[in-house]
Amino acid sequence: MSTNSLGLYDSPSLDIFRQMASNITTEHIEDISKQIHTGGTPTFEELFEKIKVLNNKLTLKAVELAGNFSHEVEQQSSDFTIGCQKIIKKSNDDVLNVVKISLMEKAKREANIKK
Repeated sequence: MSTNSLGLYDSPSLDIFRQMASNITTEHIEDISKQIHTGGTPTFEELFEKIKVLNNKLTLKAVELAGNFSHEVEQQSSDFTIGCQKIIKKSNDDVLNVVKISLMEKAKREANIKK
């Protein structure tokens, strides 16, 4: 069995979840980036809430997918759970990295405007 860039064993259910997570994460990143680029800076509480919403959406999708692939997941349930946890963590990290970069770019733009 081969592993991917996250060190996870490839399986059809994890591949599907990885794609779902990528799509959902992209939507969240676009939403937050749009807010930042239009002048709004999310507070820590708002950002934390957005990450929590993302985490909950991805967890619910993982549980749903586990039910749909129960024949496969039963054989490798701990691998599937660990895989989903790693994918969710990566999604959260991706959002935080984009927010960090967007806020740094915004600060640079504002500093250039003040000059």
